[in-house]
Amino acid sequence: MPELPEVETARRTLESFSVGNRIVRAKAEASRLLRELSPAAFARGLEGRKVLGALRRGKQLLLILEEDQALGVHLGMTGKILGRPRGASAPPYSRAFLELEGGSRLHFISRRLFGQLLLGSPREVQARTGWHDLGPDPLSDGLSAATLREALGESRQPVKVRLMDQRVIAGLGNIQAGEALFRSRIDPRKPAGALDRGEHARLVRAIHRSLTHTLEHLDPTEARYLADAGETENPFLVYGREGEPCPRCKTTLVRFMLGGRVTFACPGCQSSPGNA
Repeated sequence: MPELPEVETARRTLESFSVGNRIVRAKAEASRLLRELSPAAFARGLEGRKVLGALRRGKQLLLILEEDQALGVHLGMTGKILGRPRGASAPPYSRAFLELEGGSRLHFISRRLFGQLLLGSPREVQARTGWHDLGPDPLSDGLSAATLREALGESRQPVKVRLMDQRVIAGLGNIQAGEALFRSRIDPRKPAGALDRGEHARLVRAIHRSLTHTLEHLDPTEARYLADAGETENPFLVYGREGEPCPRCKTTLVRFMLGGRVTFACPGCQSSPGNA
């Protein structure tokens, strides 16, 4: 599933192609991406409206339109947003597009149709997508050690599982949580409420560094995610690297299941008492 860096890249694509421009044509397939919307209603709600802004919170996107209207976008497991100049062919799995003044198009890509497109007022779309139920967003809200400590609370959940709860921290998923914990030398299995002040500070820095690192490696012009096996060079420190030496202490990296998700870690510099 796309995580915060991929969704932020999609937001930047929406912003650069559409903000300040008018939507002259909108088209969508009749699919579960629209849920209760018909293709005709999708087109009717968008065509002729000027785009005022592109917002993101966690993994949710909101395209703000004039006349108190908005398009809500959730990318689902395989969704992407790609911009194409006038006359360019549509990329594979394009399920909907917005054509803007000048002829450029924004394509909504979804191979498995797990995403969602919603229309309504900004307040309505935010309410229907749980926008205000999300925890702090590390990029748009900022994240301090105190904020993180409050968000983690006294939970006995493993810290990696807790970090992936969107009500705790918005936007972190399996990859970013694992990478941040490695960077901060924290065992993913350690209870979230057992972290000390030094670990909170290290983890906040690590979250920001991991997000920044991933954003720098994403190409907004291509329909590729960094976690797609075989499509891109692996830029991550531990994700997908079981059996390789730890880049820090050279211990062999391991892979195990935690909270139903595959986890990658170093048993040398991320070990906790009882989990060595």
